[in-house]
This record gives sequence, C-alpha cells and structure tokens, in this order.
Amino acid sequence: MFATTNHSAAGVQQALPSANVSSYTPVGGPGAVASDGSLGTLAGSRLTIDFTAQQASFGTTVNFATPNKSFAFSGIAGPNQGGGLGDYFGHTSVTCTGTGCSGGSYCGSVSVGLTGTNGYGTAVTAGCLGDIANGFNATFVEVFRKQ
Repeated sequence: MFATTNHSAAGVQQALPSANVSSYTPVGGPGAVASDGSLGTLAGSRLTIDFTAQQASFGTTVNFATPNKSFAFSGIAGPNQGGGLGDYFGHTSVTCTGTGCSGGSYCGSVSVGLTGTNGYGTAVTAGCLGDIANGFNATFVEVFRKQ
C-alpha cells in the first residue's frame, strides 16, 4: 500500500502550527494488507499531534483473521527531515497476540502526512509492521480528520 499527502502545487509546503495540540478521529482507509495477501482491519486507532513538542502520538490494532494475529501498534513520531515520508515519521512498538504469533520479534514504523484545512485538517497515516521470525510483513493506511 502507498499513501501520500502533498499540497496540490508542486514544491509548495504549508506551514504547520507552532503551538497547540490537535486530536484526530479515524474516518476510514483501506485497512491493511500482508505480504502473503492476507487482508487486515484496523481497530481502536488514535492520533494526537502536539505541535508545540513537534510529536505525533499514534496507535492502532491491526487484526488478521488468517493467520490469527493481532498487532498492537503504538509510538511517537517526530518531525520528518525529508525523504517523502510525510510530516512526521517514527518507529513504533509492536506486540502480537493470537494463535498465529509464535515468539517472534516484531517491528513497526508510521508516517503521518498532513493536508486539508489550514494544511493540517486531515492526516493520512501509513505504516508497516514486521513479524521477523515468521516472515510476515504488512502495510496499512488510515485517514484521520481533525476534531
């Protein structure tokens, strides 16, 4: 999966707020897809951006029915220094529950791109996670709207 948010005029970036905290509500997205073709759903997603501290706090649970795995995904993303990964990027903690989890080592990352009203009314999150020991990788996309 791939997601991006950019200003419609090439090379133009909108300035983000320098203060305040904004909370975002999930409004949809395609969910998750794994390297083996499994489709997953997202549940309990949350996103808060502290523009004063320049941090995005993100969390979600990525559920796959086959194989039976649920990945709890959370972390803090800091300002991105370029590279097309959105306005914020960070590595996250990932835990796995379900019969499909078997003592693996899990990793994840998330990027947050802002667009819309005043340049930050909509947030598109794109993430990836890996179950390294079992060769299971997945990506997900979710869209949020500023509350």
